[in-house]
Amino acid sequence: MKRRWLILILMVAPLCAGGLAKDKQAHIAAGAVIGLSSGYLAHKMGSKHPQAWGFAVGVSAGIAKELYDRKHPRRHTPEFNDALATAAGASFSFSVRW
Repeated sequence: MKRRWLILILMVAPLCAGGLAKDKQAHIAAGAVIGLSSGYLAHKMGSKHPQAWGFAVGVSAGIAKELYDRKHPRRHTPEFNDALATAAGASFSFSVRW
């Protein structure tokens, strides 16, 4: 249990220190919300691996967002690092045991 908290603290520390751009912080937060809520839903539906489902849905959302940005270049700029930031946020679903 202590190891999970340490990992969580190490993942959140750069956000608190301002080491990431606001855009990346928003992607991490969105990935965390999507990953945790999807994992919780998978748990409630009886899945044996809700953390994996949460991560997969969060990563898929990040990829879908960047594909959308690529289709609409006048208003959006696709960035690979944005998808990685969303995936990093989605990895928070592995820090929870339901």
